Amino acid sequence: MRARGHVIGALRAGTDVATILVDADLRSHDHENLSIAGSSIFPTSATANPALTIAAMPCGWREQ
Repeated sequence: MRARGHVIGALRAGTDVATILVDADLRSHDHENLSIAGSSIFPTSATANPALTIAAMPCGWREQ
């Protein structure tokens, strides 16, 4: 049996541009008008497939 999983948590969000890649609104510090929508910004994985959460992320941005 092979282990399977979802790669999650590669990008860090915050305010220190020296160590963080995106801000609290998931916008890139280095590239204007670039937002991250994916599991890489999740702090940890959940017990379920993250596909619906990832798909819903841009919908929340439209509301802002």
